[in-house]
Amino acid sequence: MTKPQAIEGLDPTSTLEEAARRSIETRLGEVRRYEQKLAGAVEPDEVHDMRVASRRLRAALELFDRKRQLADAHDAVEALGNALGEVRELHVQLAWLERELAAATERDKIGLQALYAERQAKLPRRIERLHAALGAWSDEGVPAVEAALAALALRGRLGGPRIRRRLSRRLKNTKRRVAAACKSMDPRSAHKLRIGAKKLRYLAELTEPAFPAEIGALLDRLQPLQETLGELHDADVHIPIVEKFLVRADALAQPGALVLLRNEMAHREEQAAALGDALAKLREERVLESLRDALC
Repeated sequence: MTKPQAIEGLDPTSTLEEAARRSIETRLGEVRRYEQKLAGAVEPDEVHDMRVASRRLRAALELFDRKRQLADAHDAVEALGNALGEVRELHVQLAWLERELAAATERDKIGLQALYAERQAKLPRRIERLHAALGAWSDEGVPAVEAALAALALRGRLGGPRIRRRLSRRLKNTKRRVAAACKSMDPRSAHKLRIGAKKLRYLAELTEPAFPAEIGALLDRLQPLQETLGELHDADVHIPIVEKFLVRADALAQPGALVLLRNEMAHREEQAAALGDALAKLREERVLESLRDALC
């Protein structure tokens, strides 16, 4: 995952209003960096980076929202993120199939090439929707964020009780999802933990100036955990795609699809085991609990 731009000039005594302005302006700048780049050719790395930047901007809007004064801005960023996500999803699938094709036998390539062509055929329409979303973002989304910033009015401090409560609730939620995943590494539990871990990380990045030591330690643990969760999630997406393809594949395509399915199921087992080890270590070291204790 790309590292976020540092939000300068903040500490525990910074006012919430100053923290909100600096945070949202910085995160908005990170998103806008990719507007011109993606207006033409759509490169996978830039789609990924802009999507992550949009999620970080949404996290900032959620953290500093009060009485839904930032709701319109949040909705505009979410619409852009959804369009980026549709394209990113296919980019990940195509890169996966390209890797499998490079290692496949000539017989097995027949099925993989057929599945690759099916996924590739979906990309132009999604890129078209992304370009439309980018236009709407520039024309309507950016002004919505800027208008929300102009009207922003908040009380309190970055290191104060409001932010402490937000962090504490997110930590509690993530801890509950960790426990559920430890009981069952099924796709639903793993996906919920993945989403929870992402939200915790984006929130932690924004509040690190208020609690630098404790949150720095948390971020160090979250990055490798998210990578494993991402690999597991990709396998959980890929397996049903291959299963559905097998149902309609002809006799020539089926052998390659079966090999692909076995490979991806084995990969999922490996990632589930790695995730189990990572979660056990997280609980043993009391990473989430230590930060919650510091917030009290």
